[in-house]
Amino acid sequence: MFPVTSKKLGEDHPDIGKAGIVAKVFRAERQRTSEPDILKKVYEIAEELDPVKGHVPLLLWHHKFTEPTCEIREALDVSEPKKTSRVLYILVFRKLQPITDLQGADFFNVWKKCTLCMGFGVSTCLSVEFIRVAGHYALWQATGMSALAT
Repeated sequence: MFPVTSKKLGEDHPDIGKAGIVAKVFRAERQRTSEPDILKKVYEIAEELDPVKGHVPLLLWHHKFTEPTCEIREALDVSEPKKTSRVLYILVFRKLQPITDLQGADFFNVWKKCTLCMGFGVSTCLSVEFIRVAGHYALWQATGMSALAT
């Protein structure tokens, strides 16, 4: 994930304001269920289940390049492009507020939710990776949908 800016997304989502937006760029197998499709199901679950509600990042925009990444690598003259079935995805999300920005009771309440949900200590709870894993775990725990864990 890295920070990005977009005048268009800023106009379409004025509530983003100071939070900002981030992009995730990755290669995935062409046959894999797309992350936007997975997120649609996650949003449906989040509407129904309180443990998930408010813990899902907002997907603002996405694009799946239809060209295999080997063709992109070849066009960029990257050495030894191999034929693969991977495609390039770009996902743009509303940036999440780091837990370390919270203070006092707000920090304690979020920390408590992390530790009760996962049983880990403070240092683990503060990592971005933990938040991603905790979100998948909460969905799995609430629904039994282990296929959502990627």
